[in-house]
Amino acid sequence: MIRYLVLLGTLLGPSMAESYMSVNCTAGEEDIYQFNATLLDGSATVDFGDYRGKQEPGNSYEEIVNGVKYVRPGGGFVPNLTYFEKIDVNGDNEHPIYTFLKAYCPYTDSVFEVSENLFYSPQRVSDVRWNWEKFLITKEGKPYKRYNANTMDPAYLEDDIAYLLSQ
Repeated sequence: MIRYLVLLGTLLGPSMAESYMSVNCTAGEEDIYQFNATLLDGSATVDFGDYRGKQEPGNSYEEIVNGVKYVRPGGGFVPNLTYFEKIDVNGDNEHPIYTFLKAYCPYTDSVFEVSENLFYSPQRVSDVRWNWEKFLITKEGKPYKRYNANTMDPAYLEDDIAYLLSQ
């Protein structure tokens, strides 16, 4: 079964504006397979092209891995996935993949509120505003849909994933 990559943002502040559960992305010539990311333990850089047609892909390796294993979901859970290093998703140092995703997927809130409580600049209307914001990517590497951070129930994504699997 083909899985689609759902990318998450970083922990920021929630917006107080009206929000939409999801927004459709626009089509472009580019895809995510032109990007890469460093593994969480720093041992290698992985080209996203290695995941073409597949995949579901803290401050340190131990912190993040132990957080998954012992806290959320916890219970000794050990996922079978690749961990990448923490990156900036907004501001001057944002990772190029987020620049790409935000260029094709509109912001999910009706307004953008600049905040002094955010620790990056510049602040832009397309910014990822919370760590559970999601981007759904097709197997061709094209951004398909952007989901608001309030879309916590995975069942909400089910119809979109089923549609993409049928293509």
